[in-house]
Amino acid sequence: MFRKISVVIMGLVLLVAGFGNVNAYNVKPGEILEYKVMVKSVIHGGNQTVKVIGFENYKNREVIRVRSTVTTVGLANQLTGYTETEEALLDAEEMYPVYFRREIRDNKKNEVDEVSFDYRRKVAVRVNSETGKPEERTEIKLPGTLHDGLSLQFFFRKAELKPGQHKLYFYSNGKVKDIAYTVRGVNRKLQLECGIFPGYLQVENPGVDITILLSDNEERYPLIIRKISNIGKFEAKLQKVK
Repeated sequence: MFRKISVVIMGLVLLVAGFGNVNAYNVKPGEILEYKVMVKSVIHGGNQTVKVIGFENYKNREVIRVRSTVTTVGLANQLTGYTETEEALLDAEEMYPVYFRREIRDNKKNEVDEVSFDYRRKVAVRVNSETGKPEERTEIKLPGTLHDGLSLQFFFRKAELKPGQHKLYFYSNGKVKDIAYTVRGVNRKLQLECGIFPGYLQVENPGVDITILLSDNEERYPLIIRKISNIGKFEAKLQKVK
């Protein structure tokens, strides 16, 4: 169950975009976003932290290193011991991933998914290992630049997108999908522990029952992420920005 939660938070969590011209948001080394994950709206099931580590050079290109960590808390942690950590290198200009490593741990197993993207050759190399299984190395064809859950939040915080329907290529668990979603502005006050917002941007993906509320300002913080699945409702709320 909590693996599905983390996909919501880290993955489809962030299919968001603002209106008009390129956003003024600039990546800030040291920035930290902290989220509280609620299960079925009432159970505090976990926490997520997203951090900008800083800029560096990778294969003769400037990239930014970012890290996301998801951990269960309370009874959920006692039952599952679930944690998920992803560290990614994103192109410093367009925020698509050139490399990432995701590790998932729980009481039963440990899984590592490591992917290197070569957009010139239009292939990605994936190395996947899981407790009790042999390591698998595969090549994935790339239709163009794409995103995974972690890179999306940084890409859309500065992307040029308009109201209406949009598409992008999305990577998850060794597969690339063409995903469509809609964006609209909402003129309604939203109050969270991290602050009060007079309006926000709402992004929906009906095909996978996902709704995201995004701050309508230069920072474009992902504020709330909601998902309906066959086991209930998940909601991640932004608690603090450092």
